[in-house]
Amino acid sequence: MPASAASHLRPVGILGIGTYLPPSIRTNDWWPTDVVERWRAGLAKKFGSMPSRESAPRGAQMVLDAMATLRDDPFQGARTRHVLEPGVPVSTMEVAAGRQALARADVRPDKIDLLICYCNVPDYLTVPNAPVVHQKLELPEACISFDVESACNSFATQMELAWRMIGSSAANYALLVQSNAVRAFCKTEDPFSAWFGDGATAVVVGPVSRDRGLLGTAHLTDGSCHDGLVGRSGPGEWHQGRVELSVKSKASVRKMLLEIPRMGDSLITRALSMAGMDRREIDFFACHQGTVWLRSVVAEYAGIESAKSFDCFPETTSLSAANIPYVLSVADSTGLLDDGDCVATYSGGSGITSSSLVLRWGR
Repeated sequence: MPASAASHLRPVGILGIGTYLPPSIRTNDWWPTDVVERWRAGLAKKFGSMPSRESAPRGAQMVLDAMATLRDDPFQGARTRHVLEPGVPVSTMEVAAGRQALARADVRPDKIDLLICYCNVPDYLTVPNAPVVHQKLELPEACISFDVESACNSFATQMELAWRMIGSSAANYALLVQSNAVRAFCKTEDPFSAWFGDGATAVVVGPVSRDRGLLGTAHLTDGSCHDGLVGRSGPGEWHQGRVELSVKSKASVRKMLLEIPRMGDSLITRALSMAGMDRREIDFFACHQGTVWLRSVVAEYAGIESAKSFDCFPETTSLSAANIPYVLSVADSTGLLDDGDCVATYSGGSGITSSSLVLRWGR
């Protein structure tokens, strides 16, 4: 959104965040020893095929260095993850997170007139989860409800849409819901089966005072990496059998990883420019938790490593689009975030899309 357009919008910010993690916790010893040893052998082979560090740009060098520190860890920094019990609908997590968010925001369900959900494993194929979340939370019939699909970047997309609608008075309060259950598409023998956990978050967004809320956003789309880590069944059409998560193009995954620092720095710079702020003013950095090293590498490359932050990957692994709301919720509840703090975010999702948000925390 151009800065000139944003100046005409009323201030919009986060009023409350809800989270839900299933009570069942899976530790690393759940995976058979022979499977883990195959992962370990695969790591050695993978690092042997990585591009030369000396010829790589600085950002790519930082990624390669960070990855090298984990070359002997088949779990890549993950220790635990929460697991949804078989037969429990994913929408159950979304409703629980939404109910908590409404309570923490002190906003009644009948005040919500915009519901935007993201679910990578909806209860039913081709049917969005938004309607069932709407029903179970008893939101108004006139509430506009739909799902978005920006993979791990969906929260930023939701925030942009909510800012435009609430800021222009087309809506007053929005409930943004994010969930992850992609672990269900992972085979036990695949190493990335250990990198995803189940969970959901929800964010209530609404009008705030003039010096609070969203101040700047920046977005990027690069379709050249569309075929990296994908859900499909075999080499053909995805709907010919059981959907499984797999790497279709190693080159796309490699490019996506090596470009993370540069993309993060560029997007944070653009969002700060729109907000009329300097990176030295960032008090807290909330980053996507796709890997254990992602946040620290982006922060260093972007020159914001002095900002407060929080990593959840070792305990929750990746929660997809729920990563950043979960980080913000923990930071707020533990005192890492103070009223008036300037928050910058960075997230990226398969496809790929990436975004940065800059906001002033509080109401």
